Amino acid sequence: MNPLGAFTPMYTQPHVNKNAGGVSGLPQEFMSAGEYMFYDVANEEEDKKEDSSSEEYIASRGELVKKDLEHLPFLVHETEHFEFHYLPDSDAAKELDTISAKREDAWRNICDFFFINPPDKHIFYIFQNDKQAYCPTWGKTFASRALPEEHMAGILYLSDPHSYENVNYGHELTHLLEFYLLPPSMRVPPYLREGIADLLSQSNCNMHLRYINFLKSGLAENAFTMTDEKINNPEYMESASFLQYLSEISDKNRMLEFYRKTSVLQEKQKMPTDTFSDIFTATFGINLKNTMNTFYNYICSLWNCQTAVISPQDANDIKNLIKQSDLVCSKEDQSAINELYSNDFYHTTPASERDLFIYHMMPLENMESVNFEFFDLGTWLYGKSAAVHVDFKNKATGNTQKRVFAVEKLMGRWRLSPKYPGGKEIK
Repeated sequence: MNPLGAFTPMYTQPHVNKNAGGVSGLPQEFMSAGEYMFYDVANEEEDKKEDSSSEEYIASRGELVKKDLEHLPFLVHETEHFEFHYLPDSDAAKELDTISAKREDAWRNICDFFFINPPDKHIFYIFQNDKQAYCPTWGKTFASRALPEEHMAGILYLSDPHSYENVNYGHELTHLLEFYLLPPSMRVPPYLREGIADLLSQSNCNMHLRYINFLKSGLAENAFTMTDEKINNPEYMESASFLQYLSEISDKNRMLEFYRKTSVLQEKQKMPTDTFSDIFTATFGINLKNTMNTFYNYICSLWNCQTAVISPQDANDIKNLIKQSDLVCSKEDQSAINELYSNDFYHTTPASERDLFIYHMMPLENMESVNFEFFDLGTWLYGKSAAVHVDFKNKATGNTQKRVFAVEKLMGRWRLSPKYPGGKEIK
């Protein structure tokens, strides 16, 4: 089911992502209790400690993070603009020159975009997995998080060419550098903050095509209207595409002016739609609702453009992953999985036990998976990602139930994403 229907493209768009490589087994250390783990970065605000009454916590979060991580034997590598804290024998330790060069290049690109020349060095903590990055200050991990006021970020790094920090290595850096655009203690709404970070992530990805693939897959909502909820809890794919659209119909200076004008007191205020719309009109001279409509029409015009496809080998591996249990998880199963991935038990339970939990959910009897349709989603969250539509056929009645699975590829192996490990039903 196409959420926007079928449309004729205005032009042919070239491939923006490429599949590569075969599939091999994971090394033993990758499968240990310290395995590379997943969580939804979109929920980072909910993961922070709720108690903001402590003046020390608000004023010195960076120091608390350092204290949380002091048990790890970090080594330090300094460059012109960075101080990289990395661990011995990690992938990062073997690839420091590459990591440094790419991030210095990203620094120049992002600073040029923002018209800034920051005086500070920035600290990057580099982890091999989420278990290392577990950080009580955050309630989860200090991976894929930025502290602009502390000039500090935490990232996960794997040598896998599809891993997030190998492809989107400018995302967290953009969060740090936007600090120099705004008055102290001010931040822009998440819709703009995450959109600009993805747009400047250095992924060399056409954000429109990425958004279209998410819409086609059913993992992103088709909602071309601006709401309070969207402004403060955005779909990253839409916001990046919308900002790319604004840069195409206007100019960078005006977009940055809009960006600055929407700033609010950090963590104290939320941006209502009416205010967002008023600032938009005052900056661009056009109505936000009408602009969202033209954005919708533009996305529709690109709907049938050529986009990246899943390779036959990857498609076969994903199909086998889904078919190994031929299951559809119940609402109770999904609730239990969400709980598993949202508390400390997740970080202390061995990977093998987590896999047993996911792959042995209660299946629906007499069901078999058929009619697979694959969508290349590029690099999302941490690694190469895809979506697959599957019809689950009841062998007794012949009835089918359509679901979409999110899958991610790391270290040559496809795995079900914990966000939809049993699939999301497609109406």
